[in-house]
Amino acid sequence: MLQIKHLELEESSPACSRKMRAGVGRPGLSLGPGTKNEPSDCVTSNPCLIPGPLQTEEYARAVVSAGRLYRTERVEELVSLRMRRQLVLHQNESSECVFVIDESALHRPVGGHAVMDRQLSRLLEAAELPQVRLHILPLEVGAHASMGGGFVIAELPGSDNLLCLDNAARGQIADYPEWMRLVQRKWEHLLGEALSERASIDVINKLKVTP
Repeated sequence: MLQIKHLELEESSPACSRKMRAGVGRPGLSLGPGTKNEPSDCVTSNPCLIPGPLQTEEYARAVVSAGRLYRTERVEELVSLRMRRQLVLHQNESSECVFVIDESALHRPVGGHAVMDRQLSRLLEAAELPQVRLHILPLEVGAHASMGGGFVIAELPGSDNLLCLDNAARGQIADYPEWMRLVQRKWEHLLGEALSERASIDVINKLKVTP
């Protein structure tokens, strides 16, 4: 089974996305949408936001626009790219996308309360997809293993693993065995602390303003 283990908690790093599409560090590897090696929409980021593959267009626009770091044209380019890359969630039902989302991301009104309410609806829709597993990491957990930043572990065809790490300046593709083992341990810790899928859906429903 093709699986992406996704702890994500903010917007996709343009640098990391470019490297993954280009297959940096893996000769012959291409991760662009529609390619034979595409595992899923691999993004990584900092804590406290909804994962890129699950963002609505207006939520994504609010994220990319934050801090006014980009011109309008660049914002729209990045949002358009984000939306196109979300198609991988629907292209291969034999894949499995597992998301652990920090509960704080559900409370932050990115784009305003109306935008956030529609974003919560998007999460509920995504949770119904057979290839998506969505878990909420509750606030009462307190300190957790990935407070220093998000990551993606993509299991590619042939049991090849790809790790993407991110920071404020750039994304980094890593295949160092010791890094992979450490992040795998972090993932197992986070999944163990997270709520079940059903309990996670209950949390999202309680936060929604509209039915």
